[in-house]
Amino acid sequence: MRQRGCRTAEDNRIVRLRTKMQHEQNREEMDAQDRFFSESIKQIYDNRDVKEEDFKMLQQQERAKVVEQQQKKNVNLSSKDELRKIAEEVSGSIELQEKDMEEFVEEREKIIEEAYCRSMWSMEAGAGLTRALIAALEESKGCVTSLIEQGCASGCVVHVRYKTPMKRNT
Repeated sequence: MRQRGCRTAEDNRIVRLRTKMQHEQNREEMDAQDRFFSESIKQIYDNRDVKEEDFKMLQQQERAKVVEQQQKKNVNLSSKDELRKIAEEVSGSIELQEKDMEEFVEEREKIIEEAYCRSMWSMEAGAGLTRALIAALEESKGCVTSLIEQGCASGCVVHVRYKTPMKRNT
């Protein structure tokens, strides 16, 4: 009986050690994922900033062209109809630029939201794995023989093997 108790204690110690190692490995993987997503988000922000600068420069060039055209036409103005026509052209180009800017801002917000959702999903998947491991350990009360993490397309699955069949809380 004493030998059996010692063997059980040793088995439990080994399981705890393996679980700690698995937990550390999971923590390292989560940290690596966190670094990866932080770098990805930073890269997205940098790309966005570059595109915004390009867009601003393009807008400034278009406005400069409109002003230049207006100045050229002002020299040759002879009637109020021509002035009205030029004003309509200028207001039309400004409206077009504003519309382009609104589309740009909408696309930007959409990209930022998608990137944020992807990073949050990944963090939740990692946190879900950790919660599953903790729940399995708390449920087992020393009866776990192994924990197996299996990656799949939809995330990670934790398989728990018990020494004896246990009742599941439902």
